[in-house]
This record gives sequence, C-alpha cells and structure tokens, in this order.
Amino acid sequence: MKKKTLYFLLILSCLIIIITFVFLNWKKNYDYDSKSEQRNDLLANEKQLTEIVDELLDDQQLEEIKETVLSTSIPKKINLTVPFTCQAPFANWDDLHNEACEEASILMLHHYLQSTELTPQQADQEIISLVNWQKENWGGHNDLPISKVAQLLTDFYGYDNVQVKYQFSLEDIKQELVLGHPVIIPVAGRQLPNPYYKTPGPLYHYLLIRGYQNGQFITNDSGTKRGKGFIYQQEIVWKVIHDLPIGGKEDILSGVKAMLVINN
Repeated sequence: MKKKTLYFLLILSCLIIIITFVFLNWKKNYDYDSKSEQRNDLLANEKQLTEIVDELLDDQQLEEIKETVLSTSIPKKINLTVPFTCQAPFANWDDLHNEACEEASILMLHHYLQSTELTPQQADQEIISLVNWQKENWGGHNDLPISKVAQLLTDFYGYDNVQVKYQFSLEDIKQELVLGHPVIIPVAGRQLPNPYYKTPGPLYHYLLIRGYQNGQFITNDSGTKRGKGFIYQQEIVWKVIHDLPIGGKEDILSGVKAMLVINN
C-alpha cells in the first residue's frame, strides 16, 4: 500500500510540475511570436524539465502524461518568425533555382535557428553554395528525399540533432510548432492550391510550416515570391505530404508521409 501511495504521489507531483510549467510559459506566449530570446528560454526550460522527469518516470508513463498535457493545453495560434526566401530570390528560374526548394527550406530553418537575417543576396549565394557542395560531394544536384535533406543539414551546417519522422499526425506537427520547432515537409506540389506557382507547378516540392490557426497551416513556400506566411488548410497539407519515392517524383503520390525538425 505504501509503495502504491508513493507511486501515485510521484506521478501526481510530476504532472503538477509539467502542467505548471506549460501553463506559465504558454500563458505568457499565448499568441507566440517566437522572438529568439523567448524561444531559447523555453527550450532551455524544456530540456531541464525533461531531464528531471526522465529520472522519475519510464517512457510509457512519460508519454501518457505528455499527450494528456499537450492535448489540453495547446495554444489556439502559433506563428514563428521564420525568415523567408523564394528559391529564386531574383526571379531567375533557371534549372538550378527551379530545383532549389530543398535548399531554400534549409536556409529558412537555419537562419531561424541562428536568429540571423536572410537577404535576397545572401539567400542566392547560399543556395548556390549548397548546390555546388552537392555536386562536389554527391555527384550532382538532384531531387532529395527528406533523409538526404537531413544529411545536408548535418554535413553542410553541422547540425547533429536533426530528426526525420515517418509516424506522426497533424497534432504532432502542431506540437512541434508549440515547442518552437519549424517543420519541413516534402509534398506533391501540384496537389497544392497555390495560384502563384508557374504552371503546371512542381511535381515534388518542400514546404516549411511555421505556424497554425483556425484549421490552417501558416507556411513559408519558397515556390513563389508571394510564399511568405502562405496559408493552406491543414487537411490539404496532410493529404499532399509525400516523401520522394524510389520511383522518382513522377510517382510522388506513392511516397510516404515524412517531416523534419531540429530540436535545437
């Protein structure tokens, strides 16, 4: 009986700590605009709390508590301040820039994490540098599955905490955004209702999701100069998520769902 009572009090104490932490931080940042200092403080507190709780609970217990807290406490709106670039910053839609949605998405994520400016001149230079690196190290500039995008982030920029996830839901995407993590997804571009794509639109494309509101995702869509904060319905985004299949982009609708985040 004493053992059961102690276990119950332990679970209850951890739950109170987590709820208090989440409530105080999310109440302060209810319409979270993701200033870099706020994001860094939130992630530092998250890491410290995770280390403490991990010592007290096993993985299954921790996951159950996490799901319960997040499902009852998720904010109604998130819009992270991720810098934007079009994949053709100067509207030069040559072969290089026409296939540079991976590089543009990487750039936006990188500069968000570093809290640095991203000018058109800088974006174009970095896109070209990323392409040249792939040509030198991978033998060409080709469409990349999301696993290779993760590898590019590690090999080129040095990130060692890139995560690619294949088992996830819409709620998982939103939970990553709540934690200050922009989400990169591969999509069947011609299935997206974006009137600004050059006809007929990209077969295989990448989006960066920066927020959500009212059943919509707020994205940075590098496929158009009007892509900053571009809004898509969440259900539409979910349907078009497809990683590059073995058969190539012509078979894009057979690709599995995948997403990429950096827990920085």
